[in-house]
Amino acid sequence: MTDSVPEPSTSDLPAPRRVSRLGLYLPFAILLLICAGWTTFWFVSSGVSERTLDSWISREAALGRVWTCPKREIGGFPFDLAVSCVNPSFEGRVGTTQLLGQSIDGPIHGEVKLVRALAQIYRPTLILIEVEGPLRIITPNNGPQVEATWTHLRTSLHGTPAGLARVSLTLETPQISVTQAGQTFGAQAQHFEFHVRHNPQRPVEDQAYDIAFDLKEALVPQLSRLLRSDAALNAASESTLSRAEFTGVGTPADRLEAWRAAGGMLDVTRFVATQGKASVAAKGQLSIDPQHRPQGNMDMAFTGLSPLLAQFGVPVGAVAIDNLLGGLFGGKNRNKDGNAAPKDQISLPVSLSNGRVQIGPLGLPALLQPLY
Repeated sequence: MTDSVPEPSTSDLPAPRRVSRLGLYLPFAILLLICAGWTTFWFVSSGVSERTLDSWISREAALGRVWTCPKREIGGFPFDLAVSCVNPSFEGRVGTTQLLGQSIDGPIHGEVKLVRALAQIYRPTLILIEVEGPLRIITPNNGPQVEATWTHLRTSLHGTPAGLARVSLTLETPQISVTQAGQTFGAQAQHFEFHVRHNPQRPVEDQAYDIAFDLKEALVPQLSRLLRSDAALNAASESTLSRAEFTGVGTPADRLEAWRAAGGMLDVTRFVATQGKASVAAKGQLSIDPQHRPQGNMDMAFTGLSPLLAQFGVPVGAVAIDNLLGGLFGGKNRNKDGNAAPKDQISLPVSLSNGRVQIGPLGLPALLQPLY
């Protein structure tokens, strides 16, 4: 006989749990407060950004550099701060500067189609900038007029305006044309990138920055005619710039003079350029002398450029024999990897001093002009 289990009475059942309306809506209320707080924070941050931009424009105008943004828009909510300027322009002075053999001194005007800057709220020290072309630069006194186009231009700034740690620029399919006295000089490339970063291994007082650039598949008609080659140009360089002050005031000429007076030096650790069978490799140091002319010493190696060097009076035959003997006796005719250099490679020291250029044993008759 099976014992039956008695049914529990209703008085033995636990009372149903009652949830108050406050407990039911509390999570939603907290979420609403967070959203409201974040929205307030974003709008306050956007207001600060706009005031900072206005302050910067006013400061630049007081220094003679006038930036205009006819149509400004701020967006990017909720996680970004995006500022865009439609048809921004620039008016300023470059100081006395040499450009294509002509002295430029006076007001300069530049404009582009659109500039868009983006900063993430949680990474305020990284700013991404995109620029839509074309870029037009008009110089005074019938000077060179510059126009540049590209499919993509992007710049990244790491750090703060008072202390940038790194700046990078990337250009895709850039094209540039310079018109002067009715003649137009043009160039184009598939890719160009440029990087500047603070050198962490040098003392702070050196104000040293590492600089690198990479140019791919460039076409420069004037250079192609000189080398008698239709091949594309590829170039890359790595160097260190000391005594650099990027946040200083004044025209570019003023900044160059301040850099020269501070003992600034460009230490080129690697430069390589190739076009077809011709190539140039170089390393050395460059600076500016008191007369504002370039000076320094470079160790250079030329391959496939004997006809061009001969046009400048360089005794390529004697230099080639000297290079060959040096290689036979374990001398300088070696690449960095220790292997023998190409047979037609010519290694020459190049010296810039007192406004003159000396290539190997020969001093060229042309004089170097002041840069500013």
